[in-house]
Amino acid sequence: MEYLEFERILSAKRMQRYKDAANGETRKAMALYRYSLRLSQEMFTIVSCFEVALRNAIDGLLVTTFSWMGIDSRSMLYGLDHVQSVCTKINSLKE
Repeated sequence: MEYLEFERILSAKRMQRYKDAANGETRKAMALYRYSLRLSQEMFTIVSCFEVALRNAIDGLLVTTFSWMGIDSRSMLYGLDHVQSVCTKINSLKE
């Protein structure tokens, strides 16, 4: 792909920082952008795994500490009352 098409698709403003880092060399700027994409993909994988682990830990704590049912068919029956009950328990711990 030619640089001008690359820049048109991604925007001149976005590509300017890569062009600056590449001392104006457009092929190097495109290579830097691709490298940045690969790095972002790797980081997103790590962040995604961390996010799932964090949600699971929070859910486990809510279940064991506050008898939280989570969001499933049972909780839909009790819904707001159960959420308010858990919030009340959490707030009482703050005091």
